[in-house]
Amino acid sequence: MYASGILTRELLQGTAMHIRFGMGMGRTETASEIGELARMTENNGFEYITVVDEPFLARDVFTLLAVVALNTERVSIGHGVVDPLTYFPTALGNAAATLHELSGGRAFLGLGAGGPAGKYMEPLPSKRFEEAVLFLKKFMRGGVGEYRGHKIHSEWIKDPVPIHLAADGPRALKLAGRVADGVITMGGSPTLLKWKLDLIEQGALEVDRDPSEIEVWVRSILIIADSKKDAFREGAAFLPGVGAVARYITLPQTAYREQIDRMLAVLDSESPGIVDEMLKIHEAAEHYSFEQLDNPPSKITSQRVVDFFNQTGTEEEVYEGVARLAEVGVKRLATANYTIIDKKAQIEEIGKRIIPRFAE
Repeated sequence: MYASGILTRELLQGTAMHIRFGMGMGRTETASEIGELARMTENNGFEYITVVDEPFLARDVFTLLAVVALNTERVSIGHGVVDPLTYFPTALGNAAATLHELSGGRAFLGLGAGGPAGKYMEPLPSKRFEEAVLFLKKFMRGGVGEYRGHKIHSEWIKDPVPIHLAADGPRALKLAGRVADGVITMGGSPTLLKWKLDLIEQGALEVDRDPSEIEVWVRSILIIADSKKDAFREGAAFLPGVGAVARYITLPQTAYREQIDRMLAVLDSESPGIVDEMLKIHEAAEHYSFEQLDNPPSKITSQRVVDFFNQTGTEEEVYEGVARLAEVGVKRLATANYTIIDKKAQIEEIGKRIIPRFAE
């Protein structure tokens, strides 16, 4: 049996400050631009690239990932994220396996339950999402999976493709701990992220699984500037996780309601009024300004909310923010360039000033 605390045990072994870095892209890049940015990202020390799936806001995720695969050699690449409602699970599995083949075994399937961003849809119900995940776990390993009453296998998939689940709520985080190869979770304060890591670990321990085998990637935007004020416009335009906190607040009565309420109370005690502020920011969101500079939510966002989700400011301020996340067990941090004005400059700045400071 695996003991609890595995995800944070490395803190006691002197390796807590090693962080791997990733990059999310695809929100604004053209198909002809993304290859160069992907190469640059890889060459500056990033180890992980995701591409967004927002069908009426961004270019096609599958095409862009193929371009990324052909322009890189080492980084892991995957969807950030797709869902089994927009696309039938066999189509997702087949596309991910083809990308895995094209990239020489570097791909993963980034999978979520879906939502309104670029899709005008509600997330897939939890039970149906879990059914799709369990099917894909077998299908993408060359086995026979069952979905909606049908037994299906691939005639050609042999090389297993990792599945990284997007997860922020307790149910999804524990599911990821039970079955996923990796987790993509949105950012937040050290307190919130420690809570998430513990839930992933609980899920893993329920099936006697070693939690340290799960790649947990936290989405938090890194922006190096002369000051937090100078970074505010870009940092306030994308707050990864503000929607998740809003869902915590509005979630109906479930088995996790009491647990979520306790966490929200802790967050509010650490920064009084911040939870209600996040809900108002989320409610101001609009489909066509999502992840864009100067969008309505950014106009009512405070610096403390930016600091809750993102690491911005001078090199030392960004370093200290990342270090605080490392102290609670975060080992993989994925920024994103969606709202960054000078994408190339930020890639180089992070690669030169931040990544080496968290190298082994």
